Amino acid sequence: MYMAMRAGVGIGGHAHSDALSLILYAGGRELLADSGMGLFEWNKERKYAVSTRAHNTVVVDGQDQHVRGLHWNTPQTVACKIWDARHGKDYDYCFASHYGYTRYDDPVIHSRKVVFVKNRYWLIVDLFEAQEQHTYEQYFHLPIGDAVVQWDRGQVHTNHNDSNVLLLFPEQEQAEDQLTLESGLDFRQGQYYVNPVAKRSMSTAGRAVYETLVVPYGTVQPQIRISRMPVTLEGRELPALEATALRISGDNWSDEICLYHNSVDVNSYLDHTGNIVSQELLPGKSVLAGLEFAGGRHSDDVVVNHSVRQN
Repeated sequence: MYMAMRAGVGIGGHAHSDALSLILYAGGRELLADSGMGLFEWNKERKYAVSTRAHNTVVVDGQDQHVRGLHWNTPQTVACKIWDARHGKDYDYCFASHYGYTRYDDPVIHSRKVVFVKNRYWLIVDLFEAQEQHTYEQYFHLPIGDAVVQWDRGQVHTNHNDSNVLLLFPEQEQAEDQLTLESGLDFRQGQYYVNPVAKRSMSTAGRAVYETLVVPYGTVQPQIRISRMPVTLEGRELPALEATALRISGDNWSDEICLYHNSVDVNSYLDHTGNIVSQELLPGKSVLAGLEFAGGRHSDDVVVNHSVRQN
């Protein structure tokens, strides 16, 4: 199982609008795929290939993360900040933000947190900081072949005869979201192919949170259960906008995960003029006191109670 997330700056015509985009690989197959470079022709296929919606990330208000000029004479891509990256025995964790949508009159900051519970699944949490109402469209590009949407259960899975992926979307508290399946383009070895793309959309004002569970599997679809858990800070129960607290269970195992969302002020990365603040002027992470979750008291903003499968 392998994951990569883009959180850096690209320059020139080779750069795509792909900040915080993921690729995932497991079981001998790329399960969340990058759409590829495309042919170097400034046609509709190439324009799609470099766009934000051609990547496994989020489009805000229908616009790309950065505005291209001429095809090969275009400004560098959006500013990104990696806030945290951890690598452990049971799980890996990364947390980054990008600032492409701060060009809006009402700025939007997109942050993404990913927990990889090893040999099991990825939990992806997308956070959006804004004041007014915006439309968020989250894209997941699936392998070439069949995909199935189970509308009533809010999930999507592929339908191959070897390795597959299951996407589960917990219900959100702040707004009703819509799940659709559309066609994308996957460029491989000089050719464009049509592939299925899962798109999740919602419109809401203020802070917003998207949570997605990505589970790779072989031929038998696993039965996964997701439920929200209570979490309190200094005696105050936290809503999902402040902390993602989930119990994720399968056959003979159950994990408890809490991600606290207010430990870093992502707005602090840019100053009032829109320029990047020097590292020494950035505020540090807030020190937690009294975060209570799953029967324990914690001072960390990431809590993963990982259970070992019981036979």
